[in-house]
Amino acid sequence: MTKIKRLKRIQTIIAAAPVLAAISACSSSSSNPANNVSVVDSAGIQIVTNEDHGWGEITPWTLTQEPKLSIGEFDGEEEYQLFRVVGALKTDEGNIVVANAGSFELRIYDENGLHIRSSGREGGGPGEFERMATMRRYHGDSLLTVEFGVPGKYSVFSQTGDFGRSSPTAPPNAGFLFAFLVGSTNDGRLLINATAQPTMDMGQGVTRLPTTVLSVNPNGENLDTIGTFPSMEFYRGDTPMSVGQVPFGLSLVNESYENGVVIGTTETYELRVFDIDSGLTKIVRKSHVPVVVEPHHIEANKAERRGRLERLPQQFREAQEELLDEIPFTEFFPAFTAAHVDRVGNIWVQDYEIPGDEQKRFMVFNPEGILLGPVTMPMDLQVFEIGNDYVLGRMSDDLDIEHVIMYGLNKWTDTNEGE
Repeated sequence: MTKIKRLKRIQTIIAAAPVLAAISACSSSSSNPANNVSVVDSAGIQIVTNEDHGWGEITPWTLTQEPKLSIGEFDGEEEYQLFRVVGALKTDEGNIVVANAGSFELRIYDENGLHIRSSGREGGGPGEFERMATMRRYHGDSLLTVEFGVPGKYSVFSQTGDFGRSSPTAPPNAGFLFAFLVGSTNDGRLLINATAQPTMDMGQGVTRLPTTVLSVNPNGENLDTIGTFPSMEFYRGDTPMSVGQVPFGLSLVNESYENGVVIGTTETYELRVFDIDSGLTKIVRKSHVPVVVEPHHIEANKAERRGRLERLPQQFREAQEELLDEIPFTEFFPAFTAAHVDRVGNIWVQDYEIPGDEQKRFMVFNPEGILLGPVTMPMDLQVFEIGNDYVLGRMSDDLDIEHVIMYGLNKWTDTNEGE
């Protein structure tokens, strides 16, 4: 059983903590003793350090016990049968738009879940879809759909499903292995992750593919680089088939945020906020004790991966079975695994899911980077959008039928009894 050693890195962070604390104490800063938060300005970059788990005297936010809305049926009308839902959001009028990649459509439902209309079909023409990957809110009152591939394609629709325009996600000659949408800025520029084609001189062992985060004008041209960051950890052995993603490996987490992007590389609990025009503006940190990957985590992961191999052709299955014993495991789980920015500017950072966890946990930071506290959600809820008073996502039932689910979000006050 091989493990990747990151202990030296963590010891360095721990050893540096007293020094950082001393620097913070001597710097021009503001603090919140109740929540043990320090805010320091360093060369124009604001550094926010959170030392506890939040909420304090504030009553924690919670989801409603039952969903407020559920769309999706096993044996109903076609408009209510969902397959490969890749996005959902709530419009300004209160309708729900669902990106149903299985039928190559945007489907629009009213606030009660009744179908209003559908837009799109399979094809490569205007307003048509071939490999729909995601749907996001676009600046103003528009929607943005993105298709897999290089250069890929994005399309702009109104919130009522009317097609506006489409363009390549990135220039076709940019030389990327893939380019994937992160989101968009307030002024309509696209933010994409661009990962280059791996080269043979990268060597054997564990490495992290570099990903460049770019801003692109709405016409798909004029790339501006925000920065290049390490993304997923992968392993390369001594044969062409011995290549795979490292189990419990690090990754790149980023999400569009105001006029830029928030980025984390997951080895420590740190988020960096970049403005497209002015660069790095803020660093948000939270105290974090790394969780050790135990032998039972490794065995459970191998068993789950062996189950997936049974669906592969024999020649690929044998190579992947050998890789199961060859590929190393990490020493520690990543600090977190995803981030969402809600409609009012709070950053929701999802804890890494440890095998055996029964709920997802998100740590919520306000727009200033100060930790508010944790919010738990059902483990099988894939979050698409978080509003001021709702969480919208996808779940599958015991029959593997997909549903778009909306939970209410209780932000308790002295006069709010909750739901």
